[in-house]
Amino acid sequence: MITKRILQKVKRKIYQVIFGNFNVPVGNDYFGKKAEIYEATRASSIFWRNENRFLEKTILKLTKEKDITTVLDLPCGTGRFYEFYEDCNIAYIGGDFSDDMLNLANQAIKRPNLGQNLKMISTKIPLYNNSVDIVVCFRFLQWIIPLKEVKATLIEFHRVTRKFCLIELSVGRHRKRNKSLNENLTMWDNFNLDEITLLLREVGFEIKDFEFLYDDEENPNMYGFLCLKR
Repeated sequence: MITKRILQKVKRKIYQVIFGNFNVPVGNDYFGKKAEIYEATRASSIFWRNENRFLEKTILKLTKEKDITTVLDLPCGTGRFYEFYEDCNIAYIGGDFSDDMLNLANQAIKRPNLGQNLKMISTKIPLYNNSVDIVVCFRFLQWIIPLKEVKATLIEFHRVTRKFCLIELSVGRHRKRNKSLNENLTMWDNFNLDEITLLLREVGFEIKDFEFLYDDEENPNMYGFLCLKR
């Protein structure tokens, strides 16, 4: 883990040199060939299928009970959830920093009257307050951006959503409070459930439901969280 974090910091410096002062996510290297093969190298995994199942089950329930009609999917990646949104007649906005990912996501839009893609960063979302019913964020908060940007991102999610946020986080197994957190490093599994609950409450979210998704060395104790805006 330490080695991977060091590599992330090096990548961040490289991208800052390339893109200037633009706030490049610490783990964002999904450009070029890596963007092209992103979905192909993941779509058959149990983790990927469990994420799909959790999102589809949750969104279907919300569309029936809470009149969910609009979603911000950030980062949208290749647009893996777009077909599902369209099947549910949900209007969606996909956001990503990688132009290569957005090019792939553009190809995933089959109903242009429902979907659109925008280049954006999570700490400065170009949408008005209360623009969508739910924000969806998978494979991002726990390992792509540093902790200080996770907090800023959650604040932005709270600003642009009217009702809900559906996110994925790694839940730490430690019992005592982690006092050695570095805000310049990624979260990984450094937050246990109590600490995640407090973090979300600080920005105005309450956990409404959560579900185990997957666990291995690279993706430790992954959970999906449905959060309600307060």
